[in-house]
Amino acid sequence: MASFHSQAESIFVANKYTSIHAWTGLSQTEIPNTWTYTDGTPDWHWFPTLTSAPSDADHSCVEMMDGLLGLLFAFSLQKGQTNPYSCSEVNQILCKYCPRETTSTPSTTTTVTTTTTTTTPTTTTTKVTTPTTITTKTPTTSITTTTKTTTQTVGTPSTSTKTTTKPTTTTPKAPSTCDNTCVSPTVNFNNKCYKMCSGLVKFEDACSWCGGTTVIISNKEENDFISRTFGSNDQKISQVWIGNSESNGYLNWENEQPSKPNNGVDYCISMDLSAGPTRGKYKYLPCQNTVSHSICLMNS
Repeated sequence: MASFHSQAESIFVANKYTSIHAWTGLSQTEIPNTWTYTDGTPDWHWFPTLTSAPSDADHSCVEMMDGLLGLLFAFSLQKGQTNPYSCSEVNQILCKYCPRETTSTPSTTTTVTTTTTTTTPTTTTTKVTTPTTITTKTPTTSITTTTKTTTQTVGTPSTSTKTTTKPTTTTPKAPSTCDNTCVSPTVNFNNKCYKMCSGLVKFEDACSWCGGTTVIISNKEENDFISRTFGSNDQKISQVWIGNSESNGYLNWENEQPSKPNNGVDYCISMDLSAGPTRGKYKYLPCQNTVSHSICLMNS
């Protein structure tokens, strides 16, 4: 559901419609005059100056109306302003979503040149040859003179250059999405994917049949997110199974709870998602009872 964070944003959306009368994602918490958005973004609201926000639980939901409808309801209302309204009323809904667009940066190529120098010896051979033997004969004497053959090797360096070009290419950015890994109809909150699975089931089958695990709510922030996101304004949804227990997870009991009769029956915790002051509160139900909905984690 849509959240708004400036007058400019509210007016921009309202001007897209010739007439508007629709729920926003803003609603009142259990603390009177404390408001939160279902998407977890910071609270900002633009109520009419002459209208005081009621603190009663029935008017915990917020609608956007145009100026003409505001005059019909006898209070001053600019187009784009919002107004607390009874949660039991039937309204259209304003939703905000992130288009899945692929963005990338141009590829960049960098050339790196490497020079390698190799020295190879060059051999020069000088060969001097003279007659090997000179013989002088006399009647009694023979003299033999031998001349040496000399070979000389001279090393002269020879240089060759080898150039290697190595291209370096940047990788385009991956597609970006708003909800990270969560696929509709699951909803992302703190990198977890939540889904309300519908079907009359006992506690032990609460989420296994739809491929998830029953959520264990860890704190008030998570509890408020679930109660505002999956809560009902028309009384069609009341109790939902959650995985909390007295020894595991956050606890937010209804009045006169926890209460478990000593009758040998196993009891499990459910959350109330109906409109009114008990929304987001817990109570015990027999685990063998069938409940119409369960709150499930789909990526645990």
